[in-house]
Amino acid sequence: MPDDVLSNEESEQLHRLKSSSALTAGRLFVSHPRLVPHALRTAAKGAAVAVRDDPTLGWMTTADTVRRVSPGAIMGADWGGLETFVNVFEQSIKATDAALEVGCGGGRVTRRIRPLVSQLDAVDVSEAILHEAKAVAPNVNYFTVAGFGDNLPEGRYDAIASHDVFVHFEFDECARYFYNVSRALRSKGVFVVSVYTLDSDTEIDVYRAAVSSSQGFSARRARRFPSSAYETLLRAFGFEVTERRRTPPTEYSEDKPATHLNLVARRS
Repeated sequence: MPDDVLSNEESEQLHRLKSSSALTAGRLFVSHPRLVPHALRTAAKGAAVAVRDDPTLGWMTTADTVRRVSPGAIMGADWGGLETFVNVFEQSIKATDAALEVGCGGGRVTRRIRPLVSQLDAVDVSEAILHEAKAVAPNVNYFTVAGFGDNLPEGRYDAIASHDVFVHFEFDECARYFYNVSRALRSKGVFVVSVYTLDSDTEIDVYRAAVSSSQGFSARRARRFPSSAYETLLRAFGFEVTERRRTPPTEYSEDKPATHLNLVARRS
């Protein structure tokens, strides 16, 4: 057998040695102690990325940062585009509707739409985030969401709302979530969703700048697709888009030139 080909016994031994990352790291640092400082720097960078990109830690970090500026602020208080979204939602539903909010965050949207419907459920990715929402929006049934809405109850809701959430999902992840939203809605139910798009030169410039920056392709960077792509997904899962309303720039701070597109989609 050539020297550079492992025997079956050697391959099995190699697999066992590689199976424990902790043991592998320990052996590496014993053999090459000069790598320890490099490993510590790598670990620190990894921890910082993990905090930023983890849904719970990332959003709680944002909440703490906002509260240093405004102690009474709600998580998400620095997001724009809320007034138009709430207005579109109110005009699309009935006061007797049972509704769901997908991605409630700190309750900024939740507390605005709760009085508009007879019953409201709200979901997000962790209990820590839901605890923030409960403090500002009581009388709401909160539960953590699994996967891409995989645990949403079948056919329970007349309306589902989601503001500034699907900008954090890749295209096929949006597809899975839209499928589950459709599944959770009753016949003729309505889905009101706000997204960022790639429909104008300004939006394209903003997106290009985000991708080329040091932020790179982080989990927190907003994803953007043409509005036609979102509408194609909605049609694929049994929706008809009945309204498209762009949020005016006046609802944002001056450093956010891109605006939300609010879509109203009716389930067949």
